[in-house]
Amino acid sequence: MGKSKKPTSKIITEKVATVFGLSELFDDPSLLLQEIGLESNRVYRKVPNKCYVCSCDEFSYLSILGVYNKPLFYECEECGALHLKYKQSWIEVKMLALKDAYINPEDWKGEPPKGDYN
Repeated sequence: MGKSKKPTSKIITEKVATVFGLSELFDDPSLLLQEIGLESNRVYRKVPNKCYVCSCDEFSYLSILGVYNKPLFYECEECGALHLKYKQSWIEVKMLALKDAYINPEDWKGEPPKGDYN
């Protein structure tokens, strides 16, 4: 028997992204997703065999801080293209919650005083 020619994709790492600089797009999650690099609305329930842009077979899980507690995308390690793990419409609903969130990255500089810990 010959060996299978089907490429095997793999997950390299897990990444977490923030969208601090894109707050003006929180009212339009579709534009926000385009801005962070989503080019296709195809959903991949399992890791894709290869990237739809460059055919690479290595991916990272990508989460967006504050949107969902699990990765939302597979990100190609070669070109950075995003591949959906869930329906785009579902992710957009989750992203709408960001518009009411107060996030100031300046508050995170340095370690908070011990009295501020829970």
